Amino acid sequence: MNLAFFFDASDKDGGILQHQLKQAEIIKDILHPKINLKFVVSNKSADQLLKKKKFDTVFYKQNFLDRFFFILYSSNFLIFLTKKLGIQNKFEAFFKKKNVDIIFFPGVSNFSIFCSEINFVTYIHEIYYLVRPDLPEYKGKYNGFDLRDKITSFSAKKSMSVIVDTESKKKEVSNYYNCHLDKINVIPLSSNLTEGTLAENSSEKTGEKVGRFIKETRNYYFYPAQFWSHKNHVYLLNTLEILRTRYKKDFSFVFCGHKKNNFRFVEKKILELGLQKNVIVFDYVNRQEMIDLYKNCSALVMPTLIGNISLPVIEAFYFKTPVFYTKNLLDEKYRPFVNEFDVNDPNSLAEILVSKNKSFGDEKINQAFKFFNENLSVYKLQEQYKKFLDILIYKTNIYR
Repeated sequence: MNLAFFFDASDKDGGILQHQLKQAEIIKDILHPKINLKFVVSNKSADQLLKKKKFDTVFYKQNFLDRFFFILYSSNFLIFLTKKLGIQNKFEAFFKKKNVDIIFFPGVSNFSIFCSEINFVTYIHEIYYLVRPDLPEYKGKYNGFDLRDKITSFSAKKSMSVIVDTESKKKEVSNYYNCHLDKINVIPLSSNLTEGTLAENSSEKTGEKVGRFIKETRNYYFYPAQFWSHKNHVYLLNTLEILRTRYKKDFSFVFCGHKKNNFRFVEKKILELGLQKNVIVFDYVNRQEMIDLYKNCSALVMPTLIGNISLPVIEAFYFKTPVFYTKNLLDEKYRPFVNEFDVNDPNSLAEILVSKNKSFGDEKINQAFKFFNENLSVYKLQEQYKKFLDILIYKTNIYR
């Protein structure tokens, strides 16, 4: 069976990029005897990154024909018409020419809509736009609510198999998109910061700026997240204000991530509250710098509005970093290993930080590390992806 892993994340995609890299590594290293694996890349930055990691890649060049067909495929009537006239879209023609049997989309992709004859599978990460359609990132012209909903719905219904990261996400996708439970597989998130070939062979070094900060700052709290409004950075600023005014305490927070749509608002809020000395913003950090920031911080603090699970949580488990997370949001499987706080009340986190400050429970940290090794290690994930690939082979054996 010819399986194509379609890598369309870019170096601006943060956690999605980390997850897709690790997925690619895990599937590549399985070396399944009945699968001929190809890695197809759709942007130059990802292509360079994969080649640097010793992946053999095939480049798919996007052009105006893809946009043209995407417009055609926005209408059911036009889809019917193109099929009736035998007009094949460029994307599917590319994969058919290479005799690909199944395309593996490691995240919901706009290109999946072109798969009318070739089978595909999809990893669905997020459907929170259904809960908070008011957020600015879900109103974008090119990736707003309607497009997200359409592509996710298409993927849930037309994929031969779907992957999600948690049992709670499985129920949500099934309920919201009428996707049969038997078709949905739960395989946890994975990060290329943790153990594995990508992590062990990294040649990146900690830069002077980040290295000096870590050396000079004893206690800081870490929040690695791109500046989207759903990441809720403002909550931490309000918490800092309470800590400073009510408790007369100075805490330091480190933010790092690409400056997305909410960065200017966060930046303005920092200035308004006079928190320039309390908040350190690193726009981009490399792998080694990220690891060093995890290992030396007092805790990971995530007031996110999204995520039954999140990559930073998994990374923190591995690096034995205490975790503070939005109350009642995580999947039940992960909840015992974190400290929860109420994102509707900044006092909730402020009180926890003041009362515990330096000690956040060695027992939870050790349990989290044990949980990682037993459920999220490369070996465990390879087992799960191997079973998933076996399912694909079994399903297609009756007609290939």
